[in-house]
Amino acid sequence: MNNRVKHLACLVVLVIAIVQQAACADKPKLHVQLSSAAPGHLFIEGQPITFNALVAGQNKDTNNNWHDVSASYVVREVDGSWSLHKDLGTFSPSEARKITFSLPVNNRGLYEITLKAKAGNRTGEQRTRLGVTFKPHIPTDQSPWGLFLIPYDGPTDPIKAAALAESMRRLGVSWVRLNFWATAYEQVNVDEANHRVDITYSKWQSMADALNERGIRIMGTLCHVPSELSSQPGVSGPKNSDAGPLYARVMPRDMRLWQAFCEDIARKFPYINHWETWNEPNLPGRYWAGTRDEFATLVKHTAKGIKQGNPKARIVFSGFALGDAQREHPVPFADFVLANGVAPLVDIYSSHGLYSRKSLAPAWRKLMGKHGLPEDTPLWDTEPKAILPLSSWSHGVSKLFHFLHISPGRNYGAFAPLVHKDLTPTRDGLTYAAASHLIGSRPLRSFHDHQTAQVAVFADNARTTIAFKPTARGIEGGQVTVNVPESSRDSVELVDQLGRSTPLKVSNSQVTAPLSRIGFITTSGSLKVANVVPPRIKPEPVQHVFQFETATPVGPWNINRPTPGWTNDHVAGIWTKDQPAPGKPYSLILPINAPTADRYDLWLSADIWTRLVSPRTISTWRWKLNDGPWHTFDHQPKKMIWRKHGDRHEANTPVRDDEVFFLGGGSVLQHLTSIALTRGKHTFTVELTAPRERPDNAWCIYFDALILRPNGNTP
Repeated sequence: MNNRVKHLACLVVLVIAIVQQAACADKPKLHVQLSSAAPGHLFIEGQPITFNALVAGQNKDTNNNWHDVSASYVVREVDGSWSLHKDLGTFSPSEARKITFSLPVNNRGLYEITLKAKAGNRTGEQRTRLGVTFKPHIPTDQSPWGLFLIPYDGPTDPIKAAALAESMRRLGVSWVRLNFWATAYEQVNVDEANHRVDITYSKWQSMADALNERGIRIMGTLCHVPSELSSQPGVSGPKNSDAGPLYARVMPRDMRLWQAFCEDIARKFPYINHWETWNEPNLPGRYWAGTRDEFATLVKHTAKGIKQGNPKARIVFSGFALGDAQREHPVPFADFVLANGVAPLVDIYSSHGLYSRKSLAPAWRKLMGKHGLPEDTPLWDTEPKAILPLSSWSHGVSKLFHFLHISPGRNYGAFAPLVHKDLTPTRDGLTYAAASHLIGSRPLRSFHDHQTAQVAVFADNARTTIAFKPTARGIEGGQVTVNVPESSRDSVELVDQLGRSTPLKVSNSQVTAPLSRIGFITTSGSLKVANVVPPRIKPEPVQHVFQFETATPVGPWNINRPTPGWTNDHVAGIWTKDQPAPGKPYSLILPINAPTADRYDLWLSADIWTRLVSPRTISTWRWKLNDGPWHTFDHQPKKMIWRKHGDRHEANTPVRDDEVFFLGGGSVLQHLTSIALTRGKHTFTVELTAPRERPDNAWCIYFDALILRPNGNTP
């Protein structure tokens, strides 16, 4: 083929490609939009499940007429086998603006629906989820079922507020925690001479009104100071994670004005009869950047102002976070504040995550007694993050404000949000709805706590519900056996975590259920747990762990901060503001021993890669094996697996993208490399290359362990 022919051939190929591209460009997708009267498509059983579909974007045929639209749908049960495909027919262009159809879904549960449409050579589809759940109980003061509210996006919108509140009501929510952040304060008017404050809250008012209209009780949490009242007005930093601007986290400049503000807000929201005084004040410099003394003063004036604005209001003290090595323990902090004139003002005690810390609830009770609070002072958990925290009832917790309702973004999957951004329900949402219906306000009668599962019995004169859940992933086996009296046999049923019911066969006056997933055994009569066989944790893959506490240090380091997970483990932490001596970088040398000649995956338990994203909060570093080349450990995402079992994950399984943001290094293993090693001794060296950026330019990092796994044992 001569050059001219080759040129023509290339030109033809190019023209064909252009024509094909133009043809594709001439076939845009149809616009398909599904809607329903139920917010987030969460329906109550017995309600008609009706959808409206809007189809737009048709093109014209050769006769200059708009194409008709044909439509069909597929609906399938999530975690189930049921599905249905149905052709809806053909519609004229005007009819396609609103296609109405009903779904023959007869059972509670979670479903996925895909609607497809075609007009001429254009197609379009939309996929969404819907849920069918129990009819919720009427909200009551006694109900323990609360929820943490995430405000809707955008400016004041009563329609969005109504959808938000209706979503919560359909999930069975009786109480809502409404935080008053700096964004709640819109127009702030301060009368200095007469010590008066007047603030507008139109968006927050829309949410509170919508909740109140549905009978939902509200606990308001005052957790930010308006800039106009702050002792550091307009100062936004230094910031501390999601805590907000600094001016909102410090003392008011004039306590008379602050008290007037509290009186004003209580008066503007007369149906809010419970006010929580701050959020996690014991975390140093985070949500409260002042001192203990200042916080005691703040609470005293807050309580007085709230009571002036609403004499019926009750003071909730004070949303404390758990303590650990990096946080001030809440008990001594609260002890100091209560002793400074606050104890007589407290009506209710609140803390976070009580389900996960068995010793904390008794510690709070002891502290209440020390400061003369009545024995029946309610204890609330205003931010539990586990779905169905059964142990909370055993700790005497009477209200649970689950964190959270709407998932704000991709990093909140580990917190069990009940609905997505579009209000469509999650699996956890349907679990919450089933639990709130089946447990309701019934008192706890017995509790069985095992390492891998929990079983709780709730009963009153009308119904008995046995709720159970695994407390670890990566388990096998396990069951609960329940005694069923003759009077309960006809009504006993098993309800799974999505609310689906299955009759249970009674054999020898007993029924059994597996403990591998959350579930409920319920009846209109009585039930009693006969035996609990907890699940077994599956054996872990072969792995060889080398802890850094055996390393040879160069430069200052310590092995004093333990992290749970490995047996008797300690970390090697480098922490200094001193520059390393010339030619002597801060480093650690770890001897390792390969048991056989093999190809291994190297995993690391240490500070995770997200802390290297600028502004980095740990030192940059590099590593090498033996005398091989140096490899930089950077801020690029790493393959990670869970290091240990938890109620939301399983050891040795991949970490989801939406779980990464909130991880700590002690929770996961990070993949370094796959490499062939000879049998015997090797040397793993890490070397710090630069100090961290935030907050102090210190040389700061910790290393826990290096793990070798023979190939084939890696997820």
